[in-house]
Amino acid sequence: MKILFVLLMLFPVLVSADECDYNKLSKATKLMQEVKYEVNYNEKKGTFSSTFYNVDDLLSLEYSDDIYFGDDNNKVIINGLKEGSNIKVIVRTNVHGCSSNSTVKYINVPNVNNKECDYDELSLATKLMQEVNYEVNYNKKNNTFDVTFYNVVDMIYFEYLNNLYYGDDNNEIIIKGLKEGSKAKIKISTSVSNCSSNFTNKYVNVPFVNKYFKSEICEGYEHLKPCGAEFLEYENNLSIVKNAIENDNKGISPDDKDKLEVEKTFLMSVISFIKNWWFKIIIMILVTIITVMIYNSRYRKLKHGI
Repeated sequence: MKILFVLLMLFPVLVSADECDYNKLSKATKLMQEVKYEVNYNEKKGTFSSTFYNVDDLLSLEYSDDIYFGDDNNKVIINGLKEGSNIKVIVRTNVHGCSSNSTVKYINVPNVNNKECDYDELSLATKLMQEVNYEVNYNKKNNTFDVTFYNVVDMIYFEYLNNLYYGDDNNEIIIKGLKEGSKAKIKISTSVSNCSSNFTNKYVNVPFVNKYFKSEICEGYEHLKPCGAEFLEYENNLSIVKNAIENDNKGISPDDKDKLEVEKTFLMSVISFIKNWWFKIIIMILVTIITVMIYNSRYRKLKHGI
């Protein structure tokens, strides 16, 4: 009876428990990317503050074990930041009944001093930016790509989709979750004290996953690119695969196919020219024949003194 009584007491609570509103969660996740910030110096206190904008009521910020919520103007101000520090602020969704999504914003707090820029160090950092290389790897679990950057030393940092990235202990940065066929623009900047930052952009072309790789239709045709390549720079389809197999069965190599296409294009151009100009061509031929006939007739008359 006691157990039954407890269950009856808890029943209204259980029934009224909110379920996740996935529309709100989706909206909040999108709003996370719209959060902007600026860093300001307080001369009286000798410290910096960071003001975050667009902090909707569906979002919250987390910094140094403290939670911040946007005010009536959707702003959050974090005070007391020390010069030269690098801070990490977590932006989270705040939708009741839903698991939280999050993204991280890294903020470089500048130095306030009278030191001059070390141009030798800035020159070295600018050179090191050019030595950053990368590789793209496929993540089969979530059907996305990860890009790993190498040689990211402590004098440079990355900016991508309003987030800052710094090299780890191995001087590497991994940016995850890129969609197939997408193009990512990565801004690489120098980070030398008291120097204006130099930057360059690195563009990453994410390939397409070839869904016909190791497929039944491609058995025996692995030597063909549309069949044998796991990743392609274009989106593959059944028409491309069938066309490649058909040409291979006819003994037409890709190079031969290109030559045939050129010859076919030239022939079609000739045919098109004739179709468009046939009437004028016939007139020109007739005029030429008549002119020659008249000339020959006059020449004969002159020759015989007629």
